[in-house]
Amino acid sequence: MTNLWNMGPSIAAGERLNRLVDRDPPAFAWVNRAQYADAIQAGGSVLDEDGFGLGQVRGVDLSSLPRPRLQCTEPDFAPDLIFWGELFASARLVAALELDASSVQLIEVDCDECPPAVQAAGYRLLNLLTFANPMDIERSEPADFFPFRNGDGEEDHVWLFEGAGPGDPAPHIVWRDGFTPPASLFRVPGRPWALATESLADFVAAGGFQDVAFYDLTARDRLTERESGALR
Repeated sequence: MTNLWNMGPSIAAGERLNRLVDRDPPAFAWVNRAQYADAIQAGGSVLDEDGFGLGQVRGVDLSSLPRPRLQCTEPDFAPDLIFWGELFASARLVAALELDASSVQLIEVDCDECPPAVQAAGYRLLNLLTFANPMDIERSEPADFFPFRNGDGEEDHVWLFEGAGPGDPAPHIVWRDGFTPPASLFRVPGRPWALATESLADFVAAGGFQDVAFYDLTARDRLTERESGALR
């Protein structure tokens, strides 16, 4: 199979967002984030044997919720992709992704409390509805997976890895042979990843989206970006 790429903000854009959030008062906030988190937890999560939530494993219809409400005081902070609990994409990135309506809900974002540049970006929350796990549970390390039944009644697995500490070796992720992506952009059960196919990553990378990056999760160096206009 061809490689899969985790789509996210560039490292620089992510670091800038963190600085804005850490200001006192914050210069960026998702005001009603908890409402969305509660809906996803209730409708799309799986619990382990102790009742601990292991993250979202299936798509959830969020169309009945109030629009996501962003607050921002930074006049020039309007990247094409923001990750703050969920992915927020600019109107021009949404157009380039050409996602099928069956695989994503595009939820209009309320940016009335943001500067003109942020409002002009036309952000949409990318609520990805398609989930599939391409991980090889035998060859990926650490091999700590929790089994569950997916929406089709088939056994699937959530990877329980919580992240490496300073000085710890990076985990070894292996995609399983013969995996066919169910959509050009999809989620992995229990992980925050938005995995893009090689063709979608190539197309977006050629489009000049400077704040959008694609990360090879199977590489030992997770922070190596394949950004717009750049190779791996």
